Amino acid sequence: PDTQASRGDASTRALRSAFAYAHALMVAGAIVVAVSIELRISHADTDPSVVLTTVGGPLIYLAGNILFLRSRTGAVARARYVAATALVVVGALGLVLGHAVPSLAIGVATVAVMATLAVVTQLTPQQTSPTTTG
Repeated sequence: PDTQASRGDASTRALRSAFAYAHALMVAGAIVVAVSIELRISHADTDPSVVLTTVGGPLIYLAGNILFLRSRTGAVARARYVAATALVVVGALGLVLGHAVPSLAIGVATVAVMATLAVVTQLTPQQTSPTTTG
């Protein structure tokens, strides 16, 4: 038997690894979102841990999603990068403004970014080639 075929070459191993790690990142992102909800419920103040978990969970999820899409199709829609940038901006503003902004506002802004990404993704036509932009 051909051992290289059963093990795959280096590129297939890399893709399988990316595929496996992508799912782990997406699950980790969901867990961080759950932690952020608990922090917002239990902390009245907007401290750095609240801000970082609120935007960090979706950012970790997006990192996994981007890795998954790149390993599966070789292409990632620009909208995911725009959403990640918007989350970084929300997080930076939350950290700079601190207690002046309610933690609920950071949560609502984060949900708005992710909901917008979901709508844009749904409305953008999908192509079958690796140059997908939707």
